Amino acid sequence: MNKPVLYLLTVFMSLTILSLPAFSGDMSGKEHDHGKMESKGKMHQMEHPLEHSGRMGKMIHEAKVEGYRFMYHLIDVSEHMKEMNKTHHLMVYISSPDNNTVDNATVGYLITGPDGSKQKAMTMGMSGGFGADINLQVKGTYAIATKAKMSEKQLIDKFKYTRD
Repeated sequence: MNKPVLYLLTVFMSLTILSLPAFSGDMSGKEHDHGKMESKGKMHQMEHPLEHSGRMGKMIHEAKVEGYRFMYHLIDVSEHMKEMNKTHHLMVYISSPDNNTVDNATVGYLITGPDGSKQKAMTMGMSGGFGADINLQVKGTYAIATKAKMSEKQLIDKFKYTRD
């Protein structure tokens, strides 16, 4: 089997495995950080109609770019993706200024690691967002740049994420 087909099969299987808890009704909160975000040491409910509807992983960042809302969720896939040298699945959910889900876009990440290494990842549309497998093996601070192209509009969001 050639590498692209094997890669797509691995990604599909990983996402299938990762989506099982979403359908199991498990809302124990162990690996879910749904609806809450830390702000100045306090936990509060987020007020957004698209918030966490079936979204997995931990919300790590939220931003507004030209009225568009970007919400980032990170899922640890290190056990499932050892052979692919990927440790996490990064999802970004984008909503338009009128609070509609953006589902027709081309989205990519440029990630600079704490050691200066760079990785590019093109996302695939899935579950109302855009996701890609990435490598956050090294502990430290990562600079993440996201480019989203929708029709004739191009948006760029940049943030830092620290992996402990």
